[in-house]
Amino acid sequence: MFGLAPYNPILGETHHVSKGNLNVLLEQVSHHPAVSALHATDEKENIEIIWCQYPFAKFN
Repeated sequence: MFGLAPYNPILGETHHVSKGNLNVLLEQVSHHPAVSALHATDEKENIEIIWCQYPFAKFN
């Protein structure tokens, strides 16, 4: 739907995608730990999403 992003983005690399009124910006924020951030907006529908992915280790 939005195209392809690099498999292993470098630190600070961004990927911007627009489709219709939807604008999405993704960024690789950190490698150790690997943290990714997303900011999506749709001004017509008055929607804004801000999201960060923080991995964590879980041991059983």
